[in-house]
Amino acid sequence: MSSGKNIEYVTKPITHLFSAHQDRQFDLVYSAGLFDYLSNRIARKLIRCLYRSLVPGGLLSIGNFTPDSHGRGYMEGLMAWSLIYRDEHDMERMLDGIVPIHEWRMFRDDMNNVVYVEIRKG
Repeated sequence: MSSGKNIEYVTKPITHLFSAHQDRQFDLVYSAGLFDYLSNRIARKLIRCLYRSLVPGGLLSIGNFTPDSHGRGYMEGLMAWSLIYRDEHDMERMLDGIVPIHEWRMFRDDMNNVVYVEIRKG
């Protein structure tokens, strides 16, 4: 059954995200498991690009593991995941002054492991 929605999954190097889709507009851009690997400088640059790719009223959703997330030792020690952990304050600082944010909200997942920022383009 088709919902009439066009969903595009992008599994390309981050450099592709900076140059691709410049002529495309999206209702929703969702990122999970990416920003945990990006420095603040690169993350801020990517947020600018993704925000510009939204239609008016579009939503950008970014998730990032928190410094107090459960299982951090397991992820780092056994899975070799070297993440950049951010809390709500870090996420807010990452957003500061880079996009004219009409509306945004921040929350954690039910397990309190990931902080999400949702930015709605005005």
